[in-house]
Amino acid sequence: MYGLGHRRLRGSWIMALAGSIVLLAPTATQAASSSSLGRLLPSRIINKTVYYSTSWVFRSHAIGRCVTLGAQGKITYTIVTHPNPRDPPPTDSYENIKLTNPVLTAKVARYTRSNTCTVAVNLSKISIGQFWTGYACSYNPSLSVSFPWGVSFGAWPSCGDRRQARYITHYGRGSRYKQSNSGSPTRFGNDTRSFQEPAPCYGVTASVVAYVGNSSDSFGASNGSSSRRVCLQKP
Repeated sequence: MYGLGHRRLRGSWIMALAGSIVLLAPTATQAASSSSLGRLLPSRIINKTVYYSTSWVFRSHAIGRCVTLGAQGKITYTIVTHPNPRDPPPTDSYENIKLTNPVLTAKVARYTRSNTCTVAVNLSKISIGQFWTGYACSYNPSLSVSFPWGVSFGAWPSCGDRRQARYITHYGRGSRYKQSNSGSPTRFGNDTRSFQEPAPCYGVTASVVAYVGNSSDSFGASNGSSSRRVCLQKP
């Protein structure tokens, strides 16, 4: 009788132990949650750089010229991750966002009656400018500029008037021009958003007023110049 009772007791203990193991096993939802939390635990500081290169072509029958505008440069910034597994969700902060040496070039060619840009040819003088703000019409980041940059409220492609950083320069006779900004950085304000959201995107557009003798023609945000997107990268 003792042996039978002992076996029953032992069997009950094994079943209880098995039951406790089942109860301790994580559900699929809990396992997925633990996996996602692993990405959030460490706070990180990441320095990043994005490069951009884009162009516009202005064709003018009025002065018989094509002007190709090119914008090149880089944006440097720092990402600080903020893990937080509760409500609100984890965030990423984009900080120290600096537009570094944004170069604007202009190349001039003859524009024929057959709508063709041909050989290089001079202008009497030219004014060229580049303009920066948030790419989406609803995104208006704060702007901080150094002279000779300025901040103004003016036309932006497809958005009406918007606050934007601008730099316009004037040149004399020639067919090639280059506006450099190595000592005049422009900064965008910090941007903190959910780690699931896309990184911030900024927009650049260009303008030109070209002269041949006493005649001129212009190209800009209100008459043909579209904005180009430059997006930061996520961590």
